[in-house]
Amino acid sequence: MQMGRKERLTTLAFLLFAAGAGPGMVFSQQNATWVWVPFTANKVTRISILLANGEKHTDESTEFMARNWDGALYVGDIPGTPSLKWLRGTLLDARTCDKYQIDYLHKSFTLHRSFPPCPLRPPTGEEYQNVPPERSLGTRMIAGVYCIGIKGGPTHGNDDTGETWVAPSLNYEAVETTILHYQKQTRIEWKIDLEDLHVGKRPNPELFRIPEGFEKMFIGPLSTPAPFL
Repeated sequence: MQMGRKERLTTLAFLLFAAGAGPGMVFSQQNATWVWVPFTANKVTRISILLANGEKHTDESTEFMARNWDGALYVGDIPGTPSLKWLRGTLLDARTCDKYQIDYLHKSFTLHRSFPPCPLRPPTGEEYQNVPPERSLGTRMIAGVYCIGIKGGPTHGNDDTGETWVAPSLNYEAVETTILHYQKQTRIEWKIDLEDLHVGKRPNPELFRIPEGFEKMFIGPLSTPAPFL
């Protein structure tokens, strides 16, 4: 399954913000006593391009996002929703750090092995306790949850700026992220919001299973993954 334009831009937005945030933004994995907080939300992505002549073009898309008690994260189409075709989804197993790209239409999946320290632990929020005043945006209520705001960028060789708002009650998940990218005389604004957020709601367990009979596209000695609930 090839990475589409939106996925490439999402990766770019994350890398741009991470570069501007600095090394202090790396999540701590030390506190294993923390627990994952389940939630469901609509992840709304808006890309606005402002041209030099004043024309503005905006592209908007929505994905379903859910996390369970084990930290497994699903982002993609909503299964069983009549108004949407359940075509694909991305599933991250927090216990193994493996990522699965699932193609429901063609009944297949691709397994991507990753090698960070596993299992993934909930972030402790230590990096938000000593934020320099010039980078702090204070606090806000967003989507019904208390959030902490942090500025990102610019950095050496990178003029991109942005901000992110994370929710401590949601394992410091980013609830609102904005990236401003300038390319010649064009301004690109990338904004990601979690809307219709339900904290503590247990998601549908089917989101965290590889459906039976789906073909594995990864070529190698790996076995078919077991369901993780």
